[in-house]
Amino acid sequence: MAARPLGGRHGCGGTAAAVAAGLVTAGLGTETGCSVRLPAALCGVVGFRPTTGRHPAQGVLPLSWTRDTIGVLAHTVEDVCLLDAILTGTHPAHPARSASPPDPRTVLRGLRFGAPRHPFRDGIAPPLLAALDARLAELAAAGATIVEDELPAGTASHVAAAGLPIALYEASRALDGYLREHGLPLRFADVAARIASPDVARLLRPLPGHGPAEDAYEQALTVHRPALDALLHAHLADRGLDVLLLPTAPVTAPRLLPGERILLAGRPVPAFPALLRNTDPSSIVGWPAITLPAVRDAHGLPFGIDLQAPAGRDLPLLQIARACAALWGLPRRGRVAPLR
Repeated sequence: MAARPLGGRHGCGGTAAAVAAGLVTAGLGTETGCSVRLPAALCGVVGFRPTTGRHPAQGVLPLSWTRDTIGVLAHTVEDVCLLDAILTGTHPAHPARSASPPDPRTVLRGLRFGAPRHPFRDGIAPPLLAALDARLAELAAAGATIVEDELPAGTASHVAAAGLPIALYEASRALDGYLREHGLPLRFADVAARIASPDVARLLRPLPGHGPAEDAYEQALTVHRPALDALLHAHLADRGLDVLLLPTAPVTAPRLLPGERILLAGRPVPAFPALLRNTDPSSIVGWPAITLPAVRDAHGLPFGIDLQAPAGRDLPLLQIARACAALWGLPRRGRVAPLR
């Protein structure tokens, strides 16, 4: 966790902080639930998590072999497209990249954006909701259709039954395998004992011998995850939607309160589930998603808009993201701070 690189005492960290501070043009991150898109949104940069398995993960410390994904963070969608092309071996003929991108209205005209409200907008400050609605209005003015139908009943229960059980069951086993493979004398319990973040420590330290049961994991993997994927696919297909559009998180970069809590709608709530809420469904099913820094609050803190598409639709998603970024006036060129 780093002090917010744009100033102030609000926290976020990792590669997103380095990109936002101008130390690098772009970088890589790993996402199991939200760890590419959330820091990107809080730092005001672009964060892309591709379809699970699209980017090579050899040598990366694992948490969940089902959910882990290598993602890209950058100042611009253009730079995200460049790194995606390199990582997938399609550079320079990457269809989402071009020297002169088309008029965004040409791309956006006729597209259908799903923008469900509950629970994704719950607790968001009214000025941020107004700014989000203004961005949706710009899309509509460009010829896109905004569909605000809610996600199907059962979505939340499948998310709860699949999300943490998969990650927590696989975490200790994945890390132990990594440590053995590299000939290290440590095991998962040794690493977990040194976790500094209290909320992460509470999740991971009890796992050896006390994690999800085998049957709960099998149900999560073979019943609830496929059911969630089917529900989301059916929602898009029934309404002719191209992508989902959601707030990446319900808040801008928050101050962390005692007990690992943040303020949401004026009351303290546990930070981890609140910040994970909007990105978790897409990460569970392995869908590609990209957060754009399209809104700022009254204090200048960035607020991300997340675009999500079905697995394998990475390139169409990047094309839509480029068009949205151009329509919303986001930069096409990154910046790097001069060395001192």
